[in-house]
Amino acid sequence: MDALTTRLARLSRHAQLCARALDAAAASAADPQLRAMLSRRAEIQHAAAADLAYRASACMESHQGYPGTVGDDEAQHKVAAHVVERVALDNDTVTHAVRGESSLLRSAARHAGRAAAAYGAILREAIPDPELRLLLVHHYRNAIELQRQLGQRAVELTPPARESRRSGAAARRP
Repeated sequence: MDALTTRLARLSRHAQLCARALDAAAASAADPQLRAMLSRRAEIQHAAAADLAYRASACMESHQGYPGTVGDDEAQHKVAAHVVERVALDNDTVTHAVRGESSLLRSAARHAGRAAAAYGAILREAIPDPELRLLLVHHYRNAIELQRQLGQRAVELTPPARESRRSGAAARRP
């Protein structure tokens, strides 16, 4: 397994963890529009994770460092499904304890940020397959936009900070 295969598998894992965080945030969302947006973004991240796992398995089977030369598509789909299933079972980062909507959004934004950073790191390297590069650019842009949206929503849902007691007491003195 070469470096590109490993990087693609890690990108798949980042996308899967982001999708799981989005699923948790969608489940706790009170606003139906926010819930729909989070669910849709989770679907996109699940698809990205599966696609990246598929590409990683193709790299692994081709031993050429990039996908596209392996003939058995059914076998590749099985390997990709196994990778995604394994990621779903490993490292449950979203606790099932009751958490606030804004904290779940912040958690999902952190996962999107980590995914975007991982996409950016691999895009700074030479990638032999131009189709793979375009796919990674697409996923990178999606992760950046997702991080921006989630951060904005988390700020909107976070209640304003209370003034400290000291400043409030000082303001009441004559």
